[in-house]
Amino acid sequence: MEENGAGKSLKKYAKEMRLSKSSVLDKVQIRQGSWFEPLEDVKGKLTGLVSNPPYIPSRNLPGLQAEVGRYEPKLALDGGESGMDHLIHLCEGSVSYLKPGGFFAFETNGDEQSEFLVDFMVSKLENSFRDVKAVADFAGIKRFVTGFCS
Repeated sequence: MEENGAGKSLKKYAKEMRLSKSSVLDKVQIRQGSWFEPLEDVKGKLTGLVSNPPYIPSRNLPGLQAEVGRYEPKLALDGGESGMDHLIHLCEGSVSYLKPGGFFAFETNGDEQSEFLVDFMVSKLENSFRDVKAVADFAGIKRFVTGFCS
């Protein structure tokens, strides 16, 4: 992977974080691509999936705090009209990529999205997941959705 304006190479980042080959890097595979695309060979085998996807509704992007809107690329923020585009994609893909019992944790923009996602996963993707719940952050906002693949 090459360094570019959007970020540092993962190897350089790992060195900066003082991760040595004998600690984490020999247990973790880093893959680059669009969502599930680089994971075809591990379909149905993932033990865990954690994501902080773009979840901000497009209409809210112009009003973001300067420290967010100025430094983060739009691609990393824009979750589509409702902010749910990428979250729904992750939920639907998780059914195929997680192994039974595999854990997932997704960050959302808060209570409304978290509650919608829990309902979506339980009702629309019925019997695909278990123990799906919204989890609050330290401010008491339901910021995360977690659970397990059935």
